Amino acid sequence: MNQIFGILVAVGVPLTVIGSFLDWPSIAMFFICSVSVVALSSFMGRATESLAIVSGPRIGGLLNATFGNAVELIIFIFALQAGLIGVVLASLTGSVLGNLLLVGGLSFFLEGIKFKCQMFSVHDATHNSGLLIFAVVVAFVIPEIFSMTMNESETIQLSVGISIIMILLYLAGLFFKLVTHRGVYNHGDAAQDSEHEEPKWSKKKALIILLVATLVVA
Repeated sequence: MNQIFGILVAVGVPLTVIGSFLDWPSIAMFFICSVSVVALSSFMGRATESLAIVSGPRIGGLLNATFGNAVELIIFIFALQAGLIGVVLASLTGSVLGNLLLVGGLSFFLEGIKFKCQMFSVHDATHNSGLLIFAVVVAFVIPEIFSMTMNESETIQLSVGISIIMILLYLAGLFFKLVTHRGVYNHGDAAQDSEHEEPKWSKKKALIILLVATLVVA
């Protein structure tokens, strides 16, 4: 599988550059770029997993949450610069629903087939569900209510303010979990550390691949 993704990157990235200079048809460019991004995402995910194993469960979870969405974040930035606000909104909605319902549901279903009794950390579940509920209220409910009586300029200001609140909420959650209440999660980390897993790539190699893949996607 690594060889397949490597071939796709080696072929797709040069074709993307050549096609952009030669003004190839939009459909062909979309297909080539999509295949290249999928292949690069695979390398980014593998590099993030290797760094997560080396760094430990808590830092590893942070890396997965941050760089796991790096491709989407880069695409959203360029889409916003192009004025494709509707595309970004639809993608965000699909991403939220996909992760909550599809990924979460499949995880519970597949694990339930093998393990009849599923174990999880009540502290992590409480922390994540609290952040999720607060984020849904701030990011979806409040804008929907107030945007009905606002003009376009006021709506943009509201969106910027909510974006800042969401970033602060994310940072506050990290500070809570990694600094002020890190002792609460140490027990779960120790249990996960007992099941040692060897990283597929070294720390240096994973960092280089993650950086290069992120730059190429951008």
